[in-house]
Amino acid sequence: YQESETLFQEAIAILRELDPAAREELTAALTMYGGLLTSLERKEDSLAAMAEALAIRRSLYGEIHPGVAASYNNLGTFYMRQGDQDEAERYLRLSLDLKRQLYGESNIRVGRSLANLAVVQHRRGQYREAEQLNSEALPIFVAALGEDHPHVAFLLENMANDQLELGRHEEAMATYRASLERMETIFGTDNVEYGISLSNVGGALVVMGRYQEASDYLEQADVIYVETLGPEHPQVLANKAKWASAQFGLGNYAVVEAETRRILAETEQLYDVHESIAGPREFLGRAVLARDRPEEAVPILKQSVEDWRAASGDANNNVWRASIYYAEGLIALGRYEEAEALLAESYPALDDFLGAGHPDTRSARDIYRRLYVAWKRPGQAARYEPVRPSGGVSESGAGGQVDAAR
Repeated sequence: YQESETLFQEAIAILRELDPAAREELTAALTMYGGLLTSLERKEDSLAAMAEALAIRRSLYGEIHPGVAASYNNLGTFYMRQGDQDEAERYLRLSLDLKRQLYGESNIRVGRSLANLAVVQHRRGQYREAEQLNSEALPIFVAALGEDHPHVAFLLENMANDQLELGRHEEAMATYRASLERMETIFGTDNVEYGISLSNVGGALVVMGRYQEASDYLEQADVIYVETLGPEHPQVLANKAKWASAQFGLGNYAVVEAETRRILAETEQLYDVHESIAGPREFLGRAVLARDRPEEAVPILKQSVEDWRAASGDANNNVWRASIYYAEGLIALGRYEEAEALLAESYPALDDFLGAGHPDTRSARDIYRRLYVAWKRPGQAARYEPVRPSGGVSESGAGGQVDAAR
């Protein structure tokens, strides 16, 4: 990266001194340089480079030009990765509208914009709109690229993520399997991309409460990851964290505690703030709590809330979910008023964001009920008796993670 940065800076300096005919090449260099700066976590410098590229293109071509549409897309994906989904949506819609003017409705560039916008809507919890956008993109991708193309497989996986969040579990699993079959056809069974798909299916099965199946998929993914990436790669650690969530669902709390402590020892050396720290710490706290050590668990669970807040922002379902388990720890210590304050904020937010039938929402409702049972307030406890979803009941509370985009 350091050598790359030096070369980009030299190239940009030369291009700035050339006559206006080189301005388009300057925008290309600035765009690539912005991508490098994002990798280096220099967000403000990255944004400045991409914004300059957009300004130059608009001055050269006006508003209706492929380069302007590309710059809007680049800024949208930048904001998406920084967690600012409002700005991401704004720029991606500008890009989509412009591409439709330039290329019509069925061009692959339009399909890519639809898919990018779907990722943003998924991250905002707008799962129905995300699924609709992916459904619009899919026939465009198939027509342009063919059925057995990686981008088609990735898009199917994203659609499955939407269906999972909408509670359509059997449909989601069928879509996951369709994606996985394509990944096997394209890459074979010893390729990291196939491993990623196995890991994503495993994470989805955790959410569905199918913990043993999840564990089997995640163990298969682990073999591929270790062989292709090495045992210390961050992707290996992230998959191990999903496996730990499956083990939690199976009740193997001692295993979860040992594994999450090991994962944290590795990931805290890699990141200052990251979901790969927040997730394992949350499960460590829950495992310690499940092993009847609430005094030790509560500080860990409190820190997991702060970790998620730093990684995901305040108004995020990860923060709300971690807060309900922090509240569970407080209940075990008899700190009922603190627990009630956390649940009063987190339960309605989860209910609104994920819906009443989601496992995390049902867990929050159950912990709310247990608070008032412990507090000897049966009237209030009765307000939070379980609401059973139609079509069967699955155990809640494992909180597995599924990637929103490849």
